[in-house]
Amino acid sequence: MNTLKIISNTIDKIVNSLGKIFGTIIIFPMIFATVYDVILRYFLNTSTVWAYDFTWMSYAAFFLLGASYCLQKDGHVRVDTFYNKITKRRRALLECLILLIFLFPLIYFVLRHSIPWAYKSWIMHERSQYTMWRPYVFPIKIILPISFILLGLQGISNFVKNIVYAVKGVTL
Repeated sequence: MNTLKIISNTIDKIVNSLGKIFGTIIIFPMIFATVYDVILRYFLNTSTVWAYDFTWMSYAAFFLLGASYCLQKDGHVRVDTFYNKITKRRRALLECLILLIFLFPLIYFVLRHSIPWAYKSWIMHERSQYTMWRPYVFPIKIILPISFILLGLQGISNFVKNIVYAVKGVTL
């Protein structure tokens, strides 16, 4: 059980640190680009070529890389009508079932398809065809599998904690 605690705590520390680092690094440039483009559009009647692409890519990175952090902090939306009426041990067991039935298969499916997709994009230095700026899109495509790897690791950590609590009634 000590080994499980070490593994779970290590994953939690990694996800917590990366969540804070990525959140801080991404949010300020995203806000700056959005505000800058809005000021140009509404006050100077002009616009930038790059702001739209930069904003959607940074938002996607922020959202994807924040998913594992959100899972760790139990910040995802849940309908608590049924959940709050059961004991803590049954909640832990229910969490394990949800992770096994929904999260882990989703992670497998996304990783199975996104790793070759991101690799191909990286090899050919893929650029966007949809705007005049034509930014490279392989960085955001690489973030997709990275974020799901982090989400999977956090799912493993949560699974370990919940299974230990469901079986032994001990919090890791």
